[in-house]
Amino acid sequence: MQTVCNFLSYPKRSNVLLGTITKLLPDEKSFKLKKFCPTRWVERHDAVILYYELQPAIISALEDISLWKDTDTSSAANQLLASIHQFKFQISMMILVKLFSISVSLSKFLQTENLDLENALSFAENTQVTLKDIRLNADK
Repeated sequence: MQTVCNFLSYPKRSNVLLGTITKLLPDEKSFKLKKFCPTRWVERHDAVILYYELQPAIISALEDISLWKDTDTSSAANQLLASIHQFKFQISMMILVKLFSISVSLSKFLQTENLDLENALSFAENTQVTLKDIRLNADK
């Protein structure tokens, strides 16, 4: 995901992504992918969830870029498309999105001012129970 974000961050490629987002996802409010912050988990949550939401537009943009005459750029786009279409990547991304959608509220809560330790531990325990429940009922 980070490699795709870096690849599409160049202005010409970013414009292609913007065009595909407005065409395929007209109700979308974000027109740019977020970078993965190495220290702030809340921003990492947002980046993964946004990537997941924009994935149809990302794939379409990469398909358009793969047709460019610039062989370096087009081959890089083709490689990224091949990686995105791998089953392992898609499953991993779906699991990550599920986990992050559950833990994002805990991460945001832990960054609030005047945080009470008892409330923080309770919130963390509730999140942990939710994750354990998902794990135990994985077949469903």
